[in-house]
Amino acid sequence: MTKGKRIFNWICMSVTVAAIIIIILKTDISQFKTALSNLNYIWLLVGGAAVLLSWVFDAMTFQKLLPGITGEKAPFKRSLKYSIAGLYYMALSPFGSAGQPMQMVYMANDGMSVGKTTAAATIKFFTDKISVFTMLAIFFILSGAAFYTSNTAIFWFSLLAFAINIVILVGVFLLIIKPAFAERIFKGGVKLLSKVKLIKHPEKSISKIDTAIHDYESASQFIKADKRRIALLSTLSLIRRMLLIAVPYFLYKAFGFSAVGIMEILSLNVFMSFAITLMPTPGGSLAAEGGFGAIYAGMFGTSIIPALVIWRLLTYYLVIAAGGSMVLGDTLLKMGRRKRATVPTAGQWRRASVLTAGK
Repeated sequence: MTKGKRIFNWICMSVTVAAIIIIILKTDISQFKTALSNLNYIWLLVGGAAVLLSWVFDAMTFQKLLPGITGEKAPFKRSLKYSIAGLYYMALSPFGSAGQPMQMVYMANDGMSVGKTTAAATIKFFTDKISVFTMLAIFFILSGAAFYTSNTAIFWFSLLAFAINIVILVGVFLLIIKPAFAERIFKGGVKLLSKVKLIKHPEKSISKIDTAIHDYESASQFIKADKRRIALLSTLSLIRRMLLIAVPYFLYKAFGFSAVGIMEILSLNVFMSFAITLMPTPGGSLAAEGGFGAIYAGMFGTSIIPALVIWRLLTYYLVIAAGGSMVLGDTLLKMGRRKRATVPTAGQWRRASVLTAGK
């Protein structure tokens, strides 16, 4: 990640925090205190547990995936590290673009070859997209018409996100299963876009396609040979997403409300969550807060601001805190290992003393 992108990310996060603070300051503090004092902390803990469990299920995808790539068991602790690293850098980057590359970096630091890290990241990405497609398809069928009537603008954004995910899923599937066919399609698309001046350097894009085709070969072999594991990984990813989607419902119960059913709250959050993925700010900052306030204001009433703040703390800032701590701790451990490696042992000191004395 370049210095400019890091600055942009921190600016977006700072603006989001500032916006939340301003909203709180402009809110009737007595209402804020009343809402918090009446919280059902059991339901709040359930919401927090759902977030933590979503990390566990994400780590489980690595734990179930990596043995098929490396031929060795994947310790849960290491799998959790890859998961937290990915979630942390996704939260800090526009469109979550840094999450997957940083997971590859951490896997490479643990001794995995470039080919294996690419295969692992590709399969993880592929199964994540299957879970996205499945969840959106289910909720479009169950609640799409009702949501269109009540939240037309957000519906169209979520439909666009759905279409984009279908294109990505099909593209990755073609790369994996039919690389030669995918290569012809992608290169033809690059040439077409270069003719209409939408791509300035087509040779660079074609070079990237060649690299991608080569990198996807090992992932292709894995998916063709182990479809049952792909189904398992997709299911784990779907459970992870559903746990996060359910957090607003747990908060709704925590604030003492019960008039609205779980399916309505889940469907609202599904459509909103995927609509804000189109926003280029880290973690959908500002759009996430605005979307939550827009679709849940009628349900939470005067408790909407406390609910928004807690929801964002649980689903966004908690992963930043955990990820930042993990990255810092991992960095300090590596520094400690390097330092110990450069300090001579007692035996080395004695041998050095003997040699010096001999001189």
